[in-house]
Amino acid sequence: MQRLAIAASALLVALAACAPPISDSDLAQRVRTSHPQWQTYQEDVKAQIGAGPVAQWAGEPLNARQNNAALTLTFRLIGPWVSRDPAIPVLIRDPLGHVHQNSAATHQNGLVIYEFKLEPAGSASPLPWIEAKFPNGSKRIVFDEKGAWNSA
Repeated sequence: MQRLAIAASALLVALAACAPPISDSDLAQRVRTSHPQWQTYQEDVKAQIGAGPVAQWAGEPLNARQNNAALTLTFRLIGPWVSRDPAIPVLIRDPLGHVHQNSAATHQNGLVIYEFKLEPAGSASPLPWIEAKFPNGSKRIVFDEKGAWNSA
């Protein structure tokens, strides 16, 4: 029975490796329509965008800034997503438990700047922290008194 399970797993891996690559237009459409949930973020982005493309995403948060009801979170990317136009959705959660998906994303020289629109009630003063979920990771970001954070 165990041999059968191993053989089935090997067959699934081989079939996945033989799958044709996703076209740029199809990938862009999948990213546009992706709306992952906080609790199931990692599974949702893989199901909605594709496990292969999501597995290729490699990046780390570089800095974050809050200005009233706007927040930006910048990632440094490596690998194939540096040159891809769509940006896989990123989620943040504020101290009040509100979850926000990026409203826009801009590529600049290997960086992706994600933009978020915050709830007006939570934006009167800089948030003390946020939690961010992104492909293959998550991070708690603690802001300074001016609403800024930089990676060490």
